[in-house]
Amino acid sequence: MQYAVMRNAKLAATATREPFTFYFIASLLFLAITLVSMLVLKRAETWAKRGVRV
Repeated sequence: MQYAVMRNAKLAATATREPFTFYFIASLLFLAITLVSMLVLKRAETWAKRGVRV
């Protein structure tokens, strides 16, 4: 997936000669994926810790 996103960003940047725009959009996409995965992992960790005393 990462390869496809960056490849598409490169193709769009080359075609339009506006690399900043497309690489910025790609970075926002990666940031969104990271945030969602962090939320899922936090929820899974909370679920796995239930009933465990600290």
